[in-house]
Amino acid sequence: MCGLCGESGHEQFFCEHFKALPVTERLKWVTQHSRCQNCLCEVHENHNCSSGTCKRCNLRPHTLLHEEQRYQTPQHFRGVRNHLSYNNASCSVFLATAIVNVMDAWGNLRPATALLDSGSQTSFITSSLSKKLGLHKCKVDLPLTGISGLATKIREAASLTIQSRNSDFREQTECAILDKISEPIPCRAVNVVQWEGLADHELADKYFNIPGNIDLLIDASMYYHLLESEKISLGSFKPILQKTKLGWIVAGSHESGEQTSQSHST
Repeated sequence: MCGLCGESGHEQFFCEHFKALPVTERLKWVTQHSRCQNCLCEVHENHNCSSGTCKRCNLRPHTLLHEEQRYQTPQHFRGVRNHLSYNNASCSVFLATAIVNVMDAWGNLRPATALLDSGSQTSFITSSLSKKLGLHKCKVDLPLTGISGLATKIREAASLTIQSRNSDFREQTECAILDKISEPIPCRAVNVVQWEGLADHELADKYFNIPGNIDLLIDASMYYHLLESEKISLGSFKPILQKTKLGWIVAGSHESGEQTSQSHST
């Protein structure tokens, strides 16, 4: 017998009354009646379900519970991939990075490299840093779809305290845990010795021009709290300096004929 309409002879996912409901109402009904979100049955928990996956995104839950907005590619994935593909022999793109202090489980502060992403709705931390900090992890079930529709799931999250090395800014945030956030940023070293103005400002990441691993990603909600009003141009075909509570960040593109010859000679 169908749990919604009371009629016999059909499963929940064949019920026309159920399919006529908006997706949010279907999900609400399934939750209220303790149904498995993957097969809509009431005999087992979600994690024990051996049924197939959603026909639209190849993830769980059931196709009838698919919400389009939940499966859009996160903005920070687009940003990282655009950075990697845009770099060429004569042009480099600098994404906003900063060295911050993060607190471990014993109250000690440790340095970590953060990517500031104004397009991400979620903060992320690598599994290696989370383990090193001894953070308490909680179980989550978050869908994540990347470039070319490649799908994965976030299974763990942790609470993290982030502190500036250049101001009294300090904030706690929830971070989803990933094995890897991005490729090393930038993709190659850039000579900035002759860039005027850099030495006069306290940089958030003094190694911004040298490829390095990203330990965590700071989402939009914290990003805009970090921004200050001051901004400085480093010159034509060079990135800008943006003042933040973490220090001055370098962001934007850099074009150089000299960089082209250096790249070919290495």
